[in-house]
Amino acid sequence: MSQEDIYSETTQPIDTSRKPTGSSASKAPLNADRIGVSRGEPWVDAVRWGAVWAGLLSAFGLFLLLFTLALALGFGSTSVLAAIVLLCTFFGGFVSARSSGTYSRFIGFIQGFLAWILGVLVSVPLTYIAIAIYRGDVIKNGLSLEPFLERLRNDTTYFGTFTFLGLLITALLSSLGGIVGTLSGEGSDVS
Repeated sequence: MSQEDIYSETTQPIDTSRKPTGSSASKAPLNADRIGVSRGEPWVDAVRWGAVWAGLLSAFGLFLLLFTLALALGFGSTSVLAAIVLLCTFFGGFVSARSSGTYSRFIGFIQGFLAWILGVLVSVPLTYIAIAIYRGDVIKNGLSLEPFLERLRNDTTYFGTFTFLGLLITALLSSLGGIVGTLSGEGSDVS
């Protein structure tokens, strides 16, 4: 066998028009089984940003609905607010993974985690503005960060500990919601 024969044999195009037969005919393509994304999707499209936004908006919508219901029923305590936040972060991760159409629990985890990150990036400025309005800082100082930062300097350990725990728990719940929200059925992976 000459060098040209080896080269022409290895560079021949693969015939992709043939339909697979047998039990593997109904499975997802090899790429989807190996990587764990939805049927026929390349790895690059595994994260769906539209689904991440859908999870975030669903979480915020559910939060507003449940929070106003709790206030209307007279349950305006901090523990009720915390329970609503935990439920909504789980729901946001679930919606993000479910609407992405993934069969992979790992991609569902990533979808839920990205919905949480986006939610933190959006909610931190909104929370600061709400606190500033509630305390009257907007009327006194505009939207200056100085009064808020001064309060944080006085009790950083307490604030830091509860903020860290709150962020950790909500991140885990949103990611867990993403895992639970993955599609199941034929073509799903076991990871």
